[in-house]
Amino acid sequence: MSCVYALIIGLLIERRLTLKALPEVFLRAARTSAIVTAIIAVSAGFGVLIAQEQIATGFANWLSGQVSEKWITLAGLNIAFFLLAAVMDEIAIMVILGPMLIAIATKFAVDPIQFGAIIVTNVAIGMAAPPIGYCLFVGMAISGLSLGKISRMIWPQILVMLVVLFLTTYIPGFALMFQPGK
Repeated sequence: MSCVYALIIGLLIERRLTLKALPEVFLRAARTSAIVTAIIAVSAGFGVLIAQEQIATGFANWLSGQVSEKWITLAGLNIAFFLLAAVMDEIAIMVILGPMLIAIATKFAVDPIQFGAIIVTNVAIGMAAPPIGYCLFVGMAISGLSLGKISRMIWPQILVMLVVLFLTTYIPGFALMFQPGK
């Protein structure tokens, strides 16, 4: 529905799209969809391999033997997710690393819903953060602004997202406030 809505807006209201340009637009959309689908397929296969070989459980056991403090583990995971999200597709991160690292979350008694919120928040921050952030390139393309100007404009939002990440990570009730009985 959103694609149909975007077509109507682009063709009839904003008039940035023409009927002549639609085949090229559809072809670019098909290419992008194929790339995302391939990433998801490979990620899912990798996730199955990790599960079958019990890599996640072994890594969780090793990590819990090395690090005894829950907050240190969560801080390390936050940094790793942030760095990965700046250079890696968010779907691949969630499909590959989410199931793999849930064993670590379980080992340190982190609620799975809270852990999912931590992953999603980290990925959102990584996608927005300069220099790789997806939002920067979209914003540059739309507005014609320079990378430096967009970087300065987006930092206040990233700081707010970092506060939300801190609350989600270290105050379980923040992430679980809408869960019945939590």
